[in-house]
This record gives sequence, structure tokens and C-alpha cells, in this order.
Amino acid sequence: MEATGFGNGLYDESELDAKSITERDAKINFLSKVIALVELMNGEKIDVKPAKIVAGHEPEKTNAMLQSMFRAATSGVDS
Repeated sequence: MEATGFGNGLYDESELDAKSITERDAKINFLSKVIALVELMNGEKIDVKPAKIVAGHEPEKTNAMLQSMFRAATSGVDS
């Protein structure tokens, strides 16, 4: 967020503190928000489930989501 401004305003103050996101549901909620933003910014559905990311499953799909997030964050479009 600091480097690109991507996702500014998406999370409240408590969600931006990584130490406060320890529960599984909180992690899933955090990921769900960023995935929805990336899908909106790129205009394409991402085939990934936040629960699978939290569980450490499907690393290929997680990697594809991270690449999509990079494209959205560096697109220059205000998110």
C-alpha cells in the first residue's frame, strides 16, 4: 500500500495491524476483500479460495492471485 497506494481505504486500522489478524476467520475476511478488489480492478474472476490460501493449499492458485494483485497494484488506476 505504501509503494503503490493500492487498496488504500479497503481495511480499517485494526485490519492493517498484522499482529491483530490471528484468527482464521479474520485472515479469510482480509483475503476476501483484497481478492474482490483485484477482481474488480482487473475485470476478471480469480480462481482461488481464501480458506485454501489460509490453509496453505493450492499454492499455484495463490501465486496466480498474487500475480493478478501485482498487475492491479501497478496498473496506475486508482483503487
